[in-house]
Amino acid sequence: MRERRPLVGELVQADGSPHHWFEDRGDPCTLLLYVDDATTRILDACFAEHETTNNYFALFEEALGRHGLPVSIYTDKHGVFRINRLDVGDQETHMQRALRELGIELICANSPQAKGRVERANRTLQGRLVKEFRLTNICTIEEANRALPEHIRAFNEHFAVAPSNSEDAHRPSNGIALSDILARRYERVLTAARTFQIDDHVYAIDPSSTHRLRKGMRVNIVLPRSGEPFVLYKGARIVPRYLGALQRRAKVVDSKRLNEHVDRYIPDPRKAHKPGASHPMARGRPPSPSPASPGTSLNCYAGTLSHCANTPGGRHGWSARESNPEPLGVSDR
Repeated sequence: MRERRPLVGELVQADGSPHHWFEDRGDPCTLLLYVDDATTRILDACFAEHETTNNYFALFEEALGRHGLPVSIYTDKHGVFRINRLDVGDQETHMQRALRELGIELICANSPQAKGRVERANRTLQGRLVKEFRLTNICTIEEANRALPEHIRAFNEHFAVAPSNSEDAHRPSNGIALSDILARRYERVLTAARTFQIDDHVYAIDPSSTHRLRKGMRVNIVLPRSGEPFVLYKGARIVPRYLGALQRRAKVVDSKRLNEHVDRYIPDPRKAHKPGASHPMARGRPPSPSPASPGTSLNCYAGTLSHCANTPGGRHGWSARESNPEPLGVSDR
């Protein structure tokens, strides 16, 4: 097994653990962990629906604000941390860009065993928290996050070890706008109307004396977790005006969420549509003839139906003289 790093903050392991944390009392969710390599101490953790960029941003913002900036973060090859396609050149993910700006080295492991300390913490918590949540009847992410700090303290008291060197390698994060850096950023080219598009949503930059933005200029757009984007222009924030959403394109769904996404479109047999008592199919008889169009005599319909009723092999189950038609019988077919 690889030796631990000597200093706290030299290497932090981060990982997500999808699991049925609430058993059959709630939906599956994911526990995000932020574990120090030198001590196995869980520095921060939170429950979220899935492993997404925004959820990891929220975890890292809390951890970096509380403990400082580590030297490096060790993760798996999840698409949040690394672009796994070979045809994208030197592009980087939102997480890679954010950690690069913060001066934190992002390292991806080749296997789960390589980041064994956070993996073992996941297995331990899966065995303990599920039982604790069952005893306290916790069944939502919000309730689990409120109870989580107490369980993390208990874990650290039992499993954390002392580092071989008492110094701390974390760098202070004071004065750093973590919420602006740990956010999705996009580069867009303005149209002639000074508009740009993000995820099928269109925004416009209104004319102002504070900027000289015009057609063809490249702008940097920051999309915080609050969902309200702003434009960074020469150190100033410009809040765009929302114009609306375009017709949605085909969705791109992560493989870990694919089954859940498909389940949304499978009809629930318990909610199958049943025709009402007045529906013709519910009464076992064919629908009534269409009403006559304006200017058409009802006598012509009556004559036609009477002719059909008297034609051999042409009985339709009712005639115009029958006020209460009955459904077809076996002998009538």
